[in-house]
Amino acid sequence: MIKNKDQVRHFYYRTWHKISKFLEISECVRKQTQELYGLINYAELRKKIGGCLNEKNRQKLNELVFSGVTTVKHKGKKLRIKTPVCRALKKLNNVSDTKEPETDKLPKDIFVEFRP
Repeated sequence: MIKNKDQVRHFYYRTWHKISKFLEISECVRKQTQELYGLINYAELRKKIGGCLNEKNRQKLNELVFSGVTTVKHKGKKLRIKTPVCRALKKLNNVSDTKEPETDKLPKDIFVEFRP
């Protein structure tokens, strides 16, 4: 199913308007940051337990946004939900993708003494 730009924009703002009432993020945080964390974590929660937002799920969404992990009981099972690692959040938090080699921890010279 192909969506055009207006359909995606409408879905984005409609979803953000729905979940922004449930999030308790302070006003000193930028609007873009609030939207990214809210929408990414809501999508992860929705993928695991479905689309209904009630009082219990509201608390779990806030816990997921602030701590990055939460446990939810759904259909008799305890599900552990974590904030996914994505490029948008890495860019927002200035986390680099490349892993630097840990050659700095190794000594440059090693002295070995042999004894008969």
